[in-house]
Amino acid sequence: MAGDAELEAAGFRQDHVDARRLNIVHQQDIRKPGPFCRLDVATPLEVPLQPGVYAWVTDGEVRYAGHASVLRQIVNGTRMDRAYNDYTYVPPSKPWQTSSPRVYVNGLLNAAFVRGERVTWWWRAEPTVLDAKRLEARLIATWNPPWNRARPVVW
Repeated sequence: MAGDAELEAAGFRQDHVDARRLNIVHQQDIRKPGPFCRLDVATPLEVPLQPGVYAWVTDGEVRYAGHASVLRQIVNGTRMDRAYNDYTYVPPSKPWQTSSPRVYVNGLLNAAFVRGERVTWWWRAEPTVLDAKRLEARLIATWNPPWNRARPVVW
C-alpha cells in the first residue's frame, strides 16, 4: 500500500484534516450508512480551481484515490455552493446514495477519526480532466487503495 512518501514523490501536496463533528447520524432509516463526520481541511483555498487527483490518507497510508474536474470542490464545496460535491459533510438528503464515494468515504473517515487515526488529504493538479482520470487509474492500479475496492452497500 502506498503512503505519504509515495505521494510526496509523485508531486502531491498535503493538507491536514480535522474533525469538526463526529458521529453524525441521519435518523431517516437505520439501514443507511453512517455515522458521518463534518471535516475541516487546513488550506482549502490554496487548492486550485482546476482538474486533478486526490487521496484520502489515514495514519500515513493511502486509503482512497480519486479525480476531480475542480479539485477545490472536493473539500471546499460548501463554500462554493456545491455542498453535494464535497467529502467534508454528508447532508441528511444524501445517505441513501450508497453508491456515492462521498457518502462511503465520509463514513470511513468518521470511523478513522473515532479510532484516533491521523487523517490527511493530498492533491495534485493536472492540466486536463483526461490527464487526471489517467493518473487516477494508474495510481489505483499501482497502489490498490482499500477504499477504492468494491464497496458494500452498508458498512
